[in-house]
Amino acid sequence: MDDIELRKEMFAWYGAAMYAAQLFEVELVTLLLGLKRLRDPDTDLDEYDDLDALLSRKTLGALLKELEKHCVLELEFKDMLIGYRDQRNFLAHEFFYARANDMRSREGFERLTEELQEVEHQLRTADQITMKMSENVRKSSGINEESFQAYVQSQLK
Repeated sequence: MDDIELRKEMFAWYGAAMYAAQLFEVELVTLLLGLKRLRDPDTDLDEYDDLDALLSRKTLGALLKELEKHCVLELEFKDMLIGYRDQRNFLAHEFFYARANDMRSREGFERLTEELQEVEHQLRTADQITMKMSENVRKSSGINEESFQAYVQSQLK
């Protein structure tokens, strides 16, 4: 692989890691909406839209604090979530500055690609964990999964 392709691969993995971080954030919003339904099953649909809009503007750290208001998180699990938040924040705010020296060599780009692959994997794991939690909350609150998925698809159009 030539140097240009190596750089492209590293930047592609950066994009994949940020995409995984965003999926995690979106799933946290979905989980929080499900928890609202579980606590207050008679909530108006318009209220969910308003809450969705409000939560979607929050940072990942604020979403995790919101989750703590509604769930008791085991310390180990909380630490794991904080680690995911820190990874996301590092990617978004510090990665290129902190890793600038690595971008001076082929070996550095290879290291960065490997690092980003690992971060992407970890953030996908965060998304999968949160997705499973969301599914469990929806099931507990009586939300039909097929109806929920149909609603999600309708919102994507």
